[in-house]
Amino acid sequence: MSACKRPRQVLTWMIFFGLIFEACALRVRQTPASDLTKTPLTYLGSSLWTRINAFEIKGKYAFCTFQNGLVVLDLSDKDAPKLANQLYLGGGSNLMISGNIAWIAASERGLLAVDITDPLQPQPVSAFQTKGAASDVFVVGNLLYLADSSPKIMVIDVTDPTRPALIHALTTRDRVSDIKIVDQYAFVAQADAGLSILSIQHPSKPVEIGFLDTPGSAMYVEVRGRYAYLADGFSGLQVIDLHDPTTPKIAATLPLPGSTNHLSFSSDGKKVFLANSYDGGLFVVDVHDPQRPVQVGSIQYPIYNEACAAIQHHDRIYIADPFSGVWIASMDDKHALRITGNYYTPASILCAGKRDNRLIAAGDLSGIRMLDTTTPPDLHMVSM
Repeated sequence: MSACKRPRQVLTWMIFFGLIFEACALRVRQTPASDLTKTPLTYLGSSLWTRINAFEIKGKYAFCTFQNGLVVLDLSDKDAPKLANQLYLGGGSNLMISGNIAWIAASERGLLAVDITDPLQPQPVSAFQTKGAASDVFVVGNLLYLADSSPKIMVIDVTDPTRPALIHALTTRDRVSDIKIVDQYAFVAQADAGLSILSIQHPSKPVEIGFLDTPGSAMYVEVRGRYAYLADGFSGLQVIDLHDPTTPKIAATLPLPGSTNHLSFSSDGKKVFLANSYDGGLFVVDVHDPQRPVQVGSIQYPIYNEACAAIQHHDRIYIADPFSGVWIASMDDKHALRITGNYYTPASILCAGKRDNRLIAAGDLSGIRMLDTTTPPDLHMVSM
């Protein structure tokens, strides 16, 4: 697109969305406040779920936390995931699967436990309300470590998943982006504060024993051997020497385009896959020598490239993007990557209006969708 055409197109879209917003606002203004307060709202169903935040793969299913709740994708066709089920929870930031329970950090809804014994019929079994927005969760045995925005890490007894019970709460330096537990230590990525190392010699009462203020924003951490690998926002990948956990230090830094949000190891343990936002995409880094990480591959998919997670499953790499869903890539022996499929979701829905049996929804990045509302709550797309 030439630069001279862009201002006119931007102005056109601004006017278009402005008209839609005004129409929606007018409909609200025309509805008496007394009518709104007298009619209780009951969730029936939804469509156009947006903003995937995290996912785990178990068997042939991917369990994904979306802004609205839990989405289960069938990966039988590895390049064309299909919706198996979606469970409205009112929130979904992160998750960890332990046995047949998916523990979900559900933002303002706190901690939610969902029984996934039957992936096609996930069932909520309990809820634990937090003071702040629940952001991450990690389970070891019968103990669950939950982070929220208060900012705290809560230690919760989940011996009985239907009755989670708080044991201890630890105030953190900053909001917690990620928690990993390895042996007797908890590694906590704390956004702008950096990386904390906690001793969990007494698991119910973690104590900070080490800290490192990283140059970026600590988003996600993995530990292999005596090194921690940290997704450090706009500072890229940090490799941290853990030979003395009380004094962690940076062993290597690898700057990358965009902001590094997430990383995971390849099946052979010699490479890491990094998910980057701000026109980033997927990056592959060779870490067989932890002190000399080398980028060996990268790929951008067709739209947005705001990747928030990337995980290898067999011979595919699944990439989560809050604005466009899940993208699938393959990699050959020379680290050449190609996109092989996707599960598309639109960007956030900003406004919607209904006429007859048609619902028109406007997204901030995904344009216009029209849905048939003849048989709610079973909405289906008719055009885009």
